[in-house]
Amino acid sequence: WAWGFTTVGINKTKVAKALGKTPMPENAWDLVFKPEYTSKLKSCGIAYLDSPTEIIPVALHYIGKDAYSNDPADYKLATDMLAKVRKDVRIFSSTMIDDIAGGKACVAIGWSGDINIAAARAVENKSKDEIESLLPSTGALIFFDTMAITKDAKHPNNAHAFIDFYLRAENAALMSNEMNYPTANKAGVPMVKPEIAGNKTIFVEADYFAKMIPPSSFSNEAREAMANAYNSFKKGK
Repeated sequence: WAWGFTTVGINKTKVAKALGKTPMPENAWDLVFKPEYTSKLKSCGIAYLDSPTEIIPVALHYIGKDAYSNDPADYKLATDMLAKVRKDVRIFSSTMIDDIAGGKACVAIGWSGDINIAAARAVENKSKDEIESLLPSTGALIFFDTMAITKDAKHPNNAHAFIDFYLRAENAALMSNEMNYPTANKAGVPMVKPEIAGNKTIFVEADYFAKMIPPSSFSNEAREAMANAYNSFKKGK
């Protein structure tokens, strides 16, 4: 019913000030993974989405590994890279919209829709700060939000009715208009507000899809190893 991607979001005003004469990198991931940039941006706040299954895959991708590797040795390489910027990370966030819009962070790894919600909130509040979701040159981590009915559901007909309601074109468009996430319902796109439908960091242009990091899965053992690696990094150990 919807989709989005894990990417880098910035407060353009504060990032420009913090970087000074250092130009923006070609690859947005450098802002959160490269000490050359994080050492400057820590002054206005770096936030990481507090989720191992979001941070480790993009870190793996950044160092040239399979984003959905099931090899714990690859996680070690990713966390070795992350350890170099750990001291510069201000917060691990589960409330990214508030943290970006509220000024706790000027650069963040977060979900595209949440970053765009924060951007819209800044506009509504007549803030001087301009918040933007970026499109990293090496790609972003795409995800799809789906609805499913469990095999043992007690009221499957009600579930089907709800899904049918939600997937009506006008309701799909309402979701995009309210949440700043793109609807996956093509019939609903013409009803999306022009400023949202025309936002290339919400409805990404076709040529960027080739750069997207496609979804895959982890084994249970890999998930446990990843969680351990992430927690060690988060604790700074």
